[in-house]
Amino acid sequence: MKLCLCVNTQTPLVRFKVSYEELLERYGGLEEPIKLEKLVEGHDYYYSPGGVTAMLYPMLRELIEEEIVSSVRWVSLNHNAPPEVIDKEICFYHVQLPSALISR
Repeated sequence: MKLCLCVNTQTPLVRFKVSYEELLERYGGLEEPIKLEKLVEGHDYYYSPGGVTAMLYPMLRELIEEEIVSSVRWVSLNHNAPPEVIDKEICFYHVQLPSALISR
């Protein structure tokens, strides 16, 4: 029996360089969840360097490839991101908080 995992990190794996609204304007509408492969790395988004996300993502990919895990849901803070993005078998859910609640 394969596992279904849900992980939660403060730091998102994928950070967006433009707002969700700008992505919709740029691509003329996108299906939800947005498939990361439809966007351009370095132009629309980039991967968070180092830290927990850099360790967690390869581990999750390995668990999926070894067929230990069937699906992964990853929840993180990400104020500039679409609510839901999918990258292969991993679905990212982005939580947006009001600016007043986020320390800078």
